[in-house]
Amino acid sequence: MNWPVFRRSEESALVSKGFDLLRLNRLEEALEAFGRALELEPKDVNGWLGKGIALERLGQVREALACYEYLLRINPDHAETWFYRAIALAKMGRHEQAILCYDRSLRYMPDDPMILFRKGQSLEFLENYREAVDCYDRALSKEKSREMRERREEAMRRIREMEA
Repeated sequence: MNWPVFRRSEESALVSKGFDLLRLNRLEEALEAFGRALELEPKDVNGWLGKGIALERLGQVREALACYEYLLRINPDHAETWFYRAIALAKMGRHEQAILCYDRSLRYMPDDPMILFRKGQSLEFLENYREAVDCYDRALSKEKSREMRERREEAMRRIREMEA
């Protein structure tokens, strides 16, 4: 029996290459790969997500945010996009909005430790230490991380200072 031959599309290959380049921190090349993929398939969800991540890591946070907002118009239930939109908003100092996006992402991935951790950081920035500790505790129940433990300890220290 002859099985059909499945080939990845050029767009799919470019998106995959873009994420490989992101992992290698070759951000300009990744951005170029995502851009070429989006020329071939302008509504590719992963292409837009990758482009946004590359832009954000290059320090072009407003441009990254525009990618995420466009992507959410295409697919409003894309959990990863809500997460990366939250990161961009937090980098811009817009922590209240970031928390709303982390919450939206948590609707789809309720136990994701990185989303919980990042939400805790934004809560800490807003001096909402008790909720931050709750987020860190939930994150630590899923993934043990020194950074998460340290952030939790710092939030607890702040709570004790406020109560003293």
